Amino acid sequence: MPEDASIAAYAATFAFGQKDSVASTTDDARRWWGALAEWPGPAPGAPRTFTDLAASNPDAAVIAVMSDAYLRPCAHDLQQAAEKLVDPDNFVIIGPGHRYPDLENFIVPVSAAVQPAVGGSLLSLHARAARHVLEMARKQQKPFTRPTLAALMKELRESAPPAISRTPGARLSDDEVFAFIRTAMAEEAGPVSATKLLRRLRSSGRSCEQARFKGLFQKIMQEDALKDWS
Repeated sequence: MPEDASIAAYAATFAFGQKDSVASTTDDARRWWGALAEWPGPAPGAPRTFTDLAASNPDAAVIAVMSDAYLRPCAHDLQQAAEKLVDPDNFVIIGPGHRYPDLENFIVPVSAAVQPAVGGSLLSLHARAARHVLEMARKQQKPFTRPTLAALMKELRESAPPAISRTPGARLSDDEVFAFIRTAMAEEAGPVSATKLLRRLRSSGRSCEQARFKGLFQKIMQEDALKDWS
């Protein structure tokens, strides 16, 4: 969809095992992707698949930045999209390598080795690595082709500093995380965020997965909001 299209907030993911997962198997996820493509969307007439996007401008570069969870349902669509472009080198998938043999020739692989260079968490690593190499290509006035982006990704990987070895903190249960959040919120002056509190938790030698911590934080915020209304 176009970047200026108006969409409603939603909670849905192709990742398996989440409360907002749209499917529990790869086949179901592919069917969900196909059904979604049949919906006109918020901008009727605009491309709804990678294949449609490539067919609408076969001389352009098409770059898909995807995690493994999204490659699974979109694999067939991506293969068809590559066939629509005049120059195959203009089709690029930035994501995990060595997962899908039929797509391997199109993938610029991203590995955890680049994380020290681009920062952030592994959850958004593909997006940050993609932004880095695209910005480098633009600054160097190079085309957004697969050979160019693959070379820049290789440079990024080889120049990245070694990852800092961290001793894992003590993992907390949901009840323990709830108690920590409640205590920390009472001690903080002014508004707090899940990110700020998770950083405080980890600095104390304890640990909790980012997604789980955020979910528990949001649950507490919802409970407090209901109390305010009652």
